[in-house]
Amino acid sequence: MMRPVFTAAFVLMASNASAQEQPVTTNSVLNASPMEEVVVGFGASTLGANIETAYRINPNYRVRGILMGGIDADFEETDEDGDFSGNVTLGGVAIMGDFYPLQSGWRVSGGLLFSNTELSGTGTADVEGVATSVDADVAAQFSGDITPMLTTGYDLGLGGGWSLNTEAGVIFTGGIDVTFTAEDPALQAELDNDPELQEIVEDASEIPVYPYASVTVSFRF
Repeated sequence: MMRPVFTAAFVLMASNASAQEQPVTTNSVLNASPMEEVVVGFGASTLGANIETAYRINPNYRVRGILMGGIDADFEETDEDGDFSGNVTLGGVAIMGDFYPLQSGWRVSGGLLFSNTELSGTGTADVEGVATSVDADVAAQFSGDITPMLTTGYDLGLGGGWSLNTEAGVIFTGGIDVTFTAEDPALQAELDNDPELQEIVEDASEIPVYPYASVTVSFRF
């Protein structure tokens, strides 16, 4: 008489154990499954037009490449230091790592910018103590060709795989190198010793960051 009772109890216990273990197994499979996806985006930034591509490794981490550029503008500058005209080029390539701490649309990103940003021009510089203006070339660029970037952003899902992405942060330039050069060594010495021109060089070298902001529309495959 006791055997059927023990048999029924064993079956009931085994059934309960199976029911308790099943959700754990299912959850572990879901957690182990990577959230792999490829994203391609187009937009604009403070360094020009943007083309982005990203690969999401899991819900928390993503790697991203950005090609920036397209701004190639002429300029003319006239002030008490002289008259200059030339060209400004903005752009570069960035490799970023995106971290989603809340597994939501908000992210914190860091990476490296391979800069192609530069200014070059020619004109005349008014040098203190020299009666006539000095013909000179001027050039400016980030101190480092490879500079760190730190940003934060948000990805707003629009449905159907589309999203609107905003991002803001800074590029750690390490300063901006500005140089004034003349062909004549004697005139070069005058440029190097002119207090107003050297103040421009010094002030630019103390600019630690360049602001970065972008708006991108992306599609997730």
